Amino acid sequence: MKSTFLIIGGVMQLLLVFLHISIFFSIPQNPDLNANAKESAYIFNACVTITVMFFAYVSFFKRQELINSNIGRIVAFFIALYYITRGLVEVILRGINPLSLSVLIAIAVLYMVVLIPSKKKQV
Repeated sequence: MKSTFLIIGGVMQLLLVFLHISIFFSIPQNPDLNANAKESAYIFNACVTITVMFFAYVSFFKRQELINSNIGRIVAFFIALYYITRGLVEVILRGINPLSLSVLIAIAVLYMVVLIPSKKKQV
């Protein structure tokens, strides 16, 4: 079950990567941003894109490590924390957007499930 949740999380991460790639191309078309703000937006967007690509990679290709190792569970915790923080910042800066907030919470929950200890079968 946890592995399935990580695959779902990886797909959601991949969709966010595509979103951030499209944002890269829309930055120059935004007349409300001055040159300095555009530079900052490019830097921020590039960093977020790389971070989310890492999250997608570990979700697809390092699922067992995320589930079974201490470092994996720490990574899963920080992925969840990243999306909780991102949701809080969006609420503070833009107010509540139900769609955006529900996606961010859903991703955080998918990774928090990894932190729940598995029941070991008694022999």
